[in-house]
Amino acid sequence: YTKVGRLVIASYRVIYPSTVDTNGATIGGLPFANGAGYPTGFTGYNNTSHAVINHRLIGSTGFFVSDAQSGATITNSNMSSHEIQGTFIYHTS
Repeated sequence: YTKVGRLVIASYRVIYPSTVDTNGATIGGLPFANGAGYPTGFTGYNNTSHAVINHRLIGSTGFFVSDAQSGATITNSNMSSHEIQGTFIYHTS
């Protein structure tokens, strides 16, 4: 990650373990808590069946992923044994 003032840019690479868990896929551990405003994220690569993946903030240090075209939540089982890479940009308080 890089932090300049209140702006945080955090890049990630996640390889999901094999699972049948049907809860929404989430990624936690952002380096700083979200302060305010509208954080944004994008996926640069994924080897799932979802062409484009959105990010939405949950709490102050994590986000969940959803299908950009349908808006449907992507589950852990959808991500099972798959990889996503991307960047999340947000402001701290």
